[in-house]
Amino acid sequence: MMAMLMQETVVLQPGATNNYDMFVAAGSPTRPVFCICIVDSAIGSASAATPAFTTGSAWSTGSNLVVVNNSTITGGTGAVGANGSNGGTGSTGSGGAGGSGNAGGAGSAGSSGGTGGDAYGGNGTNGSSGGIAFTAGFLTALKNAGSIVRGAGGAGGAGGGATGGSGVGGGGGLGVGGVNVPAQQQQQRPTPSGDGRRPSSAAAPASGGSGGLNGGGVEVRLTKREAASATDGTLIFNYDDPTGQNRWKKGDPIGLAEMARRKHEGMKNGLYDKSVSE
Repeated sequence: MMAMLMQETVVLQPGATNNYDMFVAAGSPTRPVFCICIVDSAIGSASAATPAFTTGSAWSTGSNLVVVNNSTITGGTGAVGANGSNGGTGSTGSGGAGGSGNAGGAGSAGSSGGTGGDAYGGNGTNGSSGGIAFTAGFLTALKNAGSIVRGAGGAGGAGGGATGGSGVGGGGGLGVGGVNVPAQQQQQRPTPSGDGRRPSSAAAPASGGSGGLNGGGVEVRLTKREAASATDGTLIFNYDDPTGQNRWKKGDPIGLAEMARRKHEGMKNGLYDKSVSE
């Protein structure tokens, strides 16, 4: 008892604070002391890794410690979990249906592509455990008239985001039902005569570059194959109309009249055997 009376007495009364160290607050004494800490204000922690209240452990042998808690000592909140990874791109949607076209005309636009598939993100990780509220690193007498609470655990991480796939648009429609011939190139079918059988070739006037041929034009008969090649896109113009009259554009079928003109020129140059027909 006499030894205890001769010890220095230190009384501590901390206000509201975080991460309180009783040994440091007492001035880090290097000799045995009698230290009493009376807690009347809330003490917390700024980090779950550090206790809200610690007595410290560097006290000299023979020291006597007393802690009277009349308030709340609360550990730090655990760290929030990591967010989940984002989902990858979803599967590509199905292609839209091709549009329909009229005979010889341009096809309509294809329909919109289907909705892309979903892709789900990963789960977030768990939050960390809450921090310690009170730790005694030296023999201590504790009177707890308040509350000493471990810190709350950290919230779990958010789930990863999802990215939907994109649809692919449908192809443009194709014209159906035959080949349209521009009005200036359409030729009236010859009227059947004799035994009523249709002729095996189409007739078309061969027009010259200006004024026609021989004043009144020349009839040139096209075979079925020649007529088809002139109108189905097999033979096309490789340049726009040089006259500026927009009679054709590059890529247009040459048509029956132009085919007849070319054949007429070829016949004049001896490129056709008049005795052969298809």
